[in-house]
Amino acid sequence: MIGPSAGAAESGTAPLPRVRQVRTGEEKTAPTHAHSETISLATDGARELRAAAAGIPFAPRTPLTEPFWVGCARGDLLFQRCSDCGRPGFPPAVACRSCLSRALRWERSAGGGTLYSWTVVHRPASPAFRTPYAPAIVTLDEGYQLMTCLVGLDVAAIRADLRLRVVFHEIEPGTSLPYFAPAHAA
Repeated sequence: MIGPSAGAAESGTAPLPRVRQVRTGEEKTAPTHAHSETISLATDGARELRAAAAGIPFAPRTPLTEPFWVGCARGDLLFQRCSDCGRPGFPPAVACRSCLSRALRWERSAGGGTLYSWTVVHRPASPAFRTPYAPAIVTLDEGYQLMTCLVGLDVAAIRADLRLRVVFHEIEPGTSLPYFAPAHAA
């Protein structure tokens, strides 16, 4: 037998559930994750969002992004600003997205912002992620947006326009990531 349920009878595992597609009414076998045996839902009952452990994927260090990573390692959130039109920019670029000037300079963000968008993940993309976690887009007070994750609050406390502040967590020696926690947290 070849297919998604091949080996189910031989291994003693239950066959995969059937799902009905709404548009066609056709039944199909439910998709599975290639590493489903290593992924588990939050088994510790945690509801508070925490920083991820080592091993999570993150953007590569390049000559263009190196000032950002150096800033994160020392606890500074850096972004680019155009010297010609004054617009902030993130992620790092070689030219301003507004006026195409190459006169970009790095500035330190005050680290405050507002929650623009988020989702709560209960089934991780890889075993390196602790669930639940909340990827989010934060609008920084300087006028740019950053994709990040929320920490230091309960899932039920997440709401639009929540005031946040940057916090850094080292995920491997010399590499820290910016996360965002409620601004009122000390």
